Amino acid sequence: MEELSAEGVTFPVELKYYIKGDNQVAKDTADVLTQIFSDYMGDDYIKIVTKTYVSNLTNEVRKPQLACLLASGWGADFADPINFLGQETYGDPQAYYSNNHSMINKATDKKLIADYKEFTNLVNEAKVIYNDIDARYAAFAKAEAFFIEHALVVPIYYNVAWQLTSINPYSQVYSSYGMQAYRYVNWETNSDVYTTADVEAMTTEYYK
Repeated sequence: MEELSAEGVTFPVELKYYIKGDNQVAKDTADVLTQIFSDYMGDDYIKIVTKTYVSNLTNEVRKPQLACLLASGWGADFADPINFLGQETYGDPQAYYSNNHSMINKATDKKLIADYKEFTNLVNEAKVIYNDIDARYAAFAKAEAFFIEHALVVPIYYNVAWQLTSINPYSQVYSSYGMQAYRYVNWETNSDVYTTADVEAMTTEYYK
């Protein structure tokens, strides 16, 4: 803090975090996030300031670059780390998150740009390793570690969906990537909604 104060930074640093004004789940999430920062970093160092937008995050917040922190996610198209890390590289017109979320290519802070360039170099080194999958993944892991350790991205939560269903989830196509899981093929269905006990029995049967 002394080093940053000497450079003119005043504390606590405020992180503006935007949520849709009428979304209670978003409000609850923001409250938890605020408490996490308070518990682990202290209110005298950094503070989440929750603000609201009316209807469109892109037009009201992202494009005018009002937020200091954006919570988002990415679903990969195929099973390789480049699907994730390649969305955040510097100076790449195909890096979706760099061009539409962080807007990093418009940054002026030299230290921040240097960190992003180092991360980008690590990603570029990893993605050209084709003949050794272990070496490729190890190189991507190194890039990911740099990305997280320098707080260029901060993992904050993992979404879990809950639903009432009359479909046996273990009869559906499963895939961590791509669109395969959306195929309506050979689903086992029921006329009534499955109970918790029903699903537990399906789980036991599936993993026998």
